Amino acid sequence: MQITKIKPNLFFKCKEEKEFYKSAKNIIGKKIKQIPNIGLGYLQGIDILDQNGYVGNDNIFIFRHEKGTVFKILNIVQNTGYIFYITEKDVIRITFIDGEEVTQKKSVIGRSIAGALIAGPVGAVVGGLSGTGTNVKQGAYMVVETNEAKKIIFKLKPDTKLIFETKFKVIFKNKVITSLL
Repeated sequence: MQITKIKPNLFFKCKEEKEFYKSAKNIIGKKIKQIPNIGLGYLQGIDILDQNGYVGNDNIFIFRHEKGTVFKILNIVQNTGYIFYITEKDVIRITFIDGEEVTQKKSVIGRSIAGALIAGPVGAVVGGLSGTGTNVKQGAYMVVETNEAKKIIFKLKPDTKLIFETKFKVIFKNKVITSLL
């Protein structure tokens, strides 16, 4: 696994990132597409990231390639980032583990306002009544075990586990283990 420090740029690839892709091209193959990150955050497992304050970072860009995946993790505050790849050969297994339940209260006021905008005073009452109670969502973790005896752990936002399981099964096939408690 090659890890390269980069300077974030939202519009262009920096020099270090271009060099990273040039040296990794034969290993990871051609880029197929970007995987939308709708809730993956880096938690731990790569020493240089852990030592430089990237724990809990959710500024991650994920790119699917022919032979693996590239992760670009940015720290906007420090104006730095790291880019690394994980090939199919590097991975022993990827495990998705159910995490803690996240309880969110429904917003009575927000639903009343939305109801009033849609259906007037009656909508405000109905919207307000629908806003009582709570939503319980399941968080999860993705653990990537590599040949280098590393366990890279990512935290998934509630209700995104199935999406990431599906995306990573396409890349890493039978190395993805799902729905463990």
